[in-house]
Amino acid sequence: MTKQIIPNKRRQFLESILKREVKADETEQYEKILKAIGDVGNLFQKGAEYLQRNPHSRRTFLKAAVVGSGLLAAGCAGLPVFESREDIAKIKWDSNPAIPVPTSGCYVGWHYDISPLTVGIYRRLFRKLDSSDEEILITKHYEKDYGQGPAVHSFSDRLVGDDFFPKQICEGAYNKGVIPLVRYYFFPDFKRVARGDYDNLLVKFAQGARDFGKPFFFVPYPEANIVSRFKYVHPWAGSGGKGFKEAWKHMHNIFDGEGANDYAVWGLHLIGLYVGQRFSRFAVDNDLVDWVGFTVYNLVEQSGGLDRSFYELIGQQNVYGWAKSHYPEKPFALWEFGTSDTTSQGIWIKNAYERIKNMPRIKLVVYAEYPMFTPFDCTVISDEAKPYYKEAISDPYFIGSKKVG
Repeated sequence: MTKQIIPNKRRQFLESILKREVKADETEQYEKILKAIGDVGNLFQKGAEYLQRNPHSRRTFLKAAVVGSGLLAAGCAGLPVFESREDIAKIKWDSNPAIPVPTSGCYVGWHYDISPLTVGIYRRLFRKLDSSDEEILITKHYEKDYGQGPAVHSFSDRLVGDDFFPKQICEGAYNKGVIPLVRYYFFPDFKRVARGDYDNLLVKFAQGARDFGKPFFFVPYPEANIVSRFKYVHPWAGSGGKGFKEAWKHMHNIFDGEGANDYAVWGLHLIGLYVGQRFSRFAVDNDLVDWVGFTVYNLVEQSGGLDRSFYELIGQQNVYGWAKSHYPEKPFALWEFGTSDTTSQGIWIKNAYERIKNMPRIKLVVYAEYPMFTPFDCTVISDEAKPYYKEAISDPYFIGSKKVG
């Protein structure tokens, strides 16, 4: 693997192409080109042959390379992004069967936090006996807008170091036919976690998960590789991965010992290269994780007004290719996914879900509604965009909970 595979001048040229959104009809053209060329490892070798046959298509070919392979961000040649559904159907998934991997299609997920992100409110709510009712009400809100429930509801346990498993909230999800996804915030000192300094808390949490007795997605340390400037959101930000793998293994062993891994489906959650540290530093062993996934957001204001398509984001960050290369038998999840509330939000959502259908390794897509990332970026689905989202998840390819009405 090399740090740079294309000259600086060509890199600058390709980056200049990425300053505008690639339209849907163009991406279809690029897909055909990449499929005709073959795997990305031989992209520029076979590309020369392609350009000899198509001498006027140099610019189009280079745009296809950027969108499809993620070479700019990854800095290395990887495996091909595009796979057939037939190829994916042949994979024997190496994951906890407590939550089956869809044979075809993709789970519809939704992230919506139970309460304002205030520790005191969270602590009271998580421990309320009627918090099951709170979860049911939230899911009903989703059903009212979209005619069905999500297959998966993601929420955050931001009580760092808490030993309380949110059984009531998870029960509320199951009462609506929804699988809960618990984003677990634990102590950021990985060395102390691995050493066992917090075992009493982890044991109690694992016992709560075991006593719940139903499958759930368990995602410790969300966006584990995020850079240090986000420490106010994720206390482990900027760790460089030091001690992370050891801490993860220790937590997993405790769950094993308490019988919680019969129900916990472990998810590794990383974030792309622009606000994330090197993926490999956080790549836990295959036998310690069930699903692997990333955050992919189109945050327009945060990027200085750049409205990027889903394919651009996937390509630049190379998340799909990296997951396929390092975890070929693990299902892929978009643990957090969404776009800013702009005039084009609905179109972006519609196009993104269409593109996801071309990436059949993706088996769960969690649209995350956050009122505010920055003073200007909001991923809550606007009233204008709701019909587009409803249409997207109504496609039979996407699997929600039971239809309503």
